[in-house]
Amino acid sequence: MGNITLKLSPITQEESVSLWGNRDEFMRQMEREFNVKIIGRGSNLSITGKEENVGKAISLIKKLLKEIRKGEKITEEEMREVYKRVKEGKNVELRKIEVFTQRFISPKNEAQERYVRYILENEIVFSIGPAGTGKTYLAMAMAVNFLREKRVNRVILVRPAVEAGEKLGFLPGDLYQKISPYLRPLY
Repeated sequence: MGNITLKLSPITQEESVSLWGNRDEFMRQMEREFNVKIIGRGSNLSITGKEENVGKAISLIKKLLKEIRKGEKITEEEMREVYKRVKEGKNVELRKIEVFTQRFISPKNEAQERYVRYILENEIVFSIGPAGTGKTYLAMAMAVNFLREKRVNRVILVRPAVEAGEKLGFLPGDLYQKISPYLRPLY
């Protein structure tokens, strides 16, 4: 068991609440996740536990505080995902994608992080998965971000193609009404 006292640069009440949550719920969660004991007195933190776990906790606290000082709000869901990734020994990066509204969109889990990384590293990315998992949302956020940064000149939207002879199921209308939406250009 090691005991390390971490001296943080002066921390405001707002930063403290963002870092530890209401009634220190994030602090208690961090204690459970890393099997450490955290005692805070002003800007001083005393963290007790196995040296490896204490190191992980300190590293995470510094990263979170850095994000908080940039004005980022960290949700309970994001904290759970962060703890999971740190426990698995994975890198924690709270990546944000800026869009024209000056709002930021961020991947919410490891799969979305990987998807964003693939978009950044590759010319073309094909993504297949269940509906509602954020594929189109993140792709459009990245496209708008690239447009904003002038990495691309335009964004071209495409729809799934309807192959000849493919059954169009129970869509209402005749064949023309079923196919017409796929033949219209998107702007």
